[in-house]
Amino acid sequence: MPPKEAKDNGMADGGGPDLTGKILFDPSVAVQFKPVEMKQVVKIIVTNTSTHNVGFKWKTTAPGNFKIRPPFCHVASNKTQEFSA
Repeated sequence: MPPKEAKDNGMADGGGPDLTGKILFDPSVAVQFKPVEMKQVVKIIVTNTSTHNVGFKWKTTAPGNFKIRPPFCHVASNKTQEFSA
C-alpha cells in the first residue's frame, strides 16, 4: 500500500502552512530579568502577520522560576496580542 500524502492540518507537525517570518515576537531574542528577589513582570507582544490563525504553547527551561499566562495562546490573523511573563 503506498504511503498517504500529508494533509494541511494547520499543525506544527509539518503539515501546516509555512509561517516563517510571519509571527513576530517583541522582545525578539530573549526576556531578561534583573537579579532581585522580588516578583518581576515582562510584557511580550506577539504579532501574527500571516493570513492564518496561530496557536502555540509557551515553554521554559526553568518552570519553577518563570511562568507565563496564559500558557496556551491564540493570535488571530493580522492581529497583535500582549502576554505577561
